[in-house]
Amino acid sequence: MLCSWPVFFCSLIATLLCLSGCREEDKPPHSAEESAKETLEILLPEVLERVRSDYIDAVPEHRLIEGALGGILLALDPYSLYLDQNDSAELRGVSKGEFGGIGLEILPTKTGMKVISAIDGTPAQHASIQAGDLITHINGQDVTKILVSDALRQLYGKPGTGIKLSILEQNGKQRDVTLTRSTITVNPVRSHVKDKIAYLRISLFNEHCEKEVIRAIDDVLKEGKLHGLIIDFTQQPWRHT
Repeated sequence: MLCSWPVFFCSLIATLLCLSGCREEDKPPHSAEESAKETLEILLPEVLERVRSDYIDAVPEHRLIEGALGGILLALDPYSLYLDQNDSAELRGVSKGEFGGIGLEILPTKTGMKVISAIDGTPAQHASIQAGDLITHINGQDVTKILVSDALRQLYGKPGTGIKLSILEQNGKQRDVTLTRSTITVNPVRSHVKDKIAYLRISLFNEHCEKEVIRAIDDVLKEGKLHGLIIDFTQQPWRHT
């Protein structure tokens, strides 16, 4: 049976209230541990079954289960996350400092994926994608109509595979580009010296971080005697793709 979202929502709430009320009337008070176990064994399967039978769209079972797992971890703190197989592979690639992608630093916004910069020597730079450009569609799909995580996931991929982007340039011109993904290597450390003060920015921690920090320190020491060293661990809001 298909129903509109408001009807489905009200039906689901009514079911939960009914189940909750029946437990309170028929059974003595439970401890917190017993209530949690009962919720897992009774309420969760009931909610899943109601979604399967009454929700307006068919939702894959794995999405429902992964959503439940993600909700459990989100209840802990802002830093605990559930990673599915794709997210885990992405994290491993980022931690190694190498992954299949197009070579962009991007910032998700309400109107699209804003380009912060194109990494030198990558497919994005070869396609003349510039800082300030806005990615509006990925393979014909409006990025504002999907989750940020799904949009980012589409930008990653096996080297040698293609991807089509629709880009709104700063001058207002819209253009489509087709890129071939390659292996992207991200340098996690940047450095420079100004007024005898050395500045090191560590944007992320990966397998190359220690080596790149040592290299950066060696480089700034070549500038001569320094008055100080600033190490910036500020995490940037943009993502490498």
